[in-house]
Amino acid sequence: MVPQTVTTYQAQTKSRQVQVTVMKPVSEQQNYTYTEMVQVSKPVKQTETVYNNVQKQVAYNYTAYENVTEAVTQNVTRYQRVSKEVPYTYTVLQPVTTMQKQQRTSYKMVQEAQNYTYTEMTPVTSNQKQQRTTYQMVQQPETYTWTECVPTTTYQNRTYTTFRCVARVVQESVPCTHLVRVPVNDCSNGCGSPCDSCGSSSCGGCGSKHGLFHRGASYGGYGSGCGYTTQCVTEMRTVCRTVYDRIPETQTVSVPVTTYATVQKTGTRTISRCVPVTTEVVVPVTTYVPTQKNGTRTITKCVPTTEEITVPVVTCQPVQKSGTRTQVDCVPVTEQVTVNVVKCVPVQKTGTRTIVECVPSTREVTVNVVSCEAVQKTGTRTVTKYVPTQETRTENYTEMVPVTTTVMVPASTGCGECGNGCLTSSYGCGDCGSSYGHGGHGGRFHRHKGFSSGSSCGACY
Repeated sequence: MVPQTVTTYQAQTKSRQVQVTVMKPVSEQQNYTYTEMVQVSKPVKQTETVYNNVQKQVAYNYTAYENVTEAVTQNVTRYQRVSKEVPYTYTVLQPVTTMQKQQRTSYKMVQEAQNYTYTEMTPVTSNQKQQRTTYQMVQQPETYTWTECVPTTTYQNRTYTTFRCVARVVQESVPCTHLVRVPVNDCSNGCGSPCDSCGSSSCGGCGSKHGLFHRGASYGGYGSGCGYTTQCVTEMRTVCRTVYDRIPETQTVSVPVTTYATVQKTGTRTISRCVPVTTEVVVPVTTYVPTQKNGTRTITKCVPTTEEITVPVVTCQPVQKSGTRTQVDCVPVTEQVTVNVVKCVPVQKTGTRTIVECVPSTREVTVNVVSCEAVQKTGTRTVTKYVPTQETRTENYTEMVPVTTTVMVPASTGCGECGNGCLTSSYGCGDCGSSYGHGGHGGRFHRHKGFSSGSSCGACY
C-alpha cells in the first residue's frame, strides 16, 4: 500500500455585503379641486292621462252540449271453442346396431441414440487500454442583466353611473275563469219539464228508466235526483301590481392608478461549469470464442402401427306410425243485443256577462323635476410616492472549495530477480524461477486467483 493525494470539491456557504436599491413610500398632503354634481328640485306642471275601469252588462249567445240516451240494437259476434278428434301420421326414428370392421392406427414411442454437433462459447480475457473522461466543477464569475419593474401611482378621475329603483303601482284588468254548476233537464219521457216536476207516471222522475250512462240517479234506480253540468264563466277583475323604474345617477370619483416602468440593471454572479478531463486506463476485456464440439443424445420417435378391429355401428331408420289427437276450433256465433248510446246534442243559449272597459281621462298634476348642477369644491388628499433608497444587505452564496486528502492504495513492489511488475508471492516467479515470482501484471487493477502448482505463482494473472 502506498499513499496517494486525492482532491475533492465541497460546497461551502458564505456571506457578503451588497448594496441594494429599495423603493420606500413617502406620504404628503396635496390640495386639489373637484367638481360635484348637486341635485336641484323644481316643481313643473305636466298633463297625464289616467285610465279608469268601467263595468257594464253585455248579452251573449253560447252553445251548450246536452247528453241524450238512445237504445240501439247491434250485432255481436262471439267465438265458441269446439273440440274434435282428428287422425294424423308421424315418423319415428328407431336405432339399428350392426358390427363393422375398421382400420385403427396407434402410435408407439421408440428411443434411439443420435450423434450431434454443438457450438460452445469459451471466454478469453485480455487487458486493453481505454480513454476515460471525468468531469470537474470549475467556478467563474459572470456578468448578467435583469429587468426590474418600478411602480408609479397617480390619481385619475373616473365617472360611473348607478341606478336607483323607484316603485310605482299600476292597475290593470285581467280575465278570471271559474266553473259554475248548472242543472240539466234529463227527463226521458220528453215532456220538457224540469226533473221530477212533470208528474207523469210514465216518466217516473230522474231516478227510473235511464240508461247505463245516466248521471244524477240514486243508487239502484230508487229515489230521485237531478243531473248537473259545469260551465266556464269568464269575468274581468282589477288587480294592482308594483313596477320599479330605474333612474340613472352619475358620479365622478378620484381613484389611484398604479403603473409599472421597467428598469435595466447589471450584476455579477458566480457560475459552476463541468470541464471534461480525459485519462488513459487499462481494463480487462472478456471476449467469447466459438468452439465446435461433438456429443451423443437420446431421441424419441413415434412409430405408427395399423390393426383391424370390429366395432358396433348404430344407425337410425325411419318408421311410419298413425295416431289420433284432439283439435280445438273457434266457431263464430252472431247474436243481437240492445245497448244504450249517449250522444251530445248542441243547444243554443243566451246569457249575460260583465265586461270591463278602460276609459281615458286627462288631468294636470305638479311634479318635482330633479336636475344636476356642477359645483366646484376644494379638498385635501394624501399622495404616496416611492423614493429610491440605498441599503446594505447580507446575502448568502455557495462556493465550491477544494479539499485535499491522502489515501492508501495497493501498488506493485516488483520481482527481486527479473524486475517484472508483479506482487511478491511465496510460490516463486513464473518468468525467472525465482522464489519472489509473479503471476502476471500487478497494479491497481490486479486480481487474485486460487493457488496452483503450475509455472506461475497462482496469486495473480
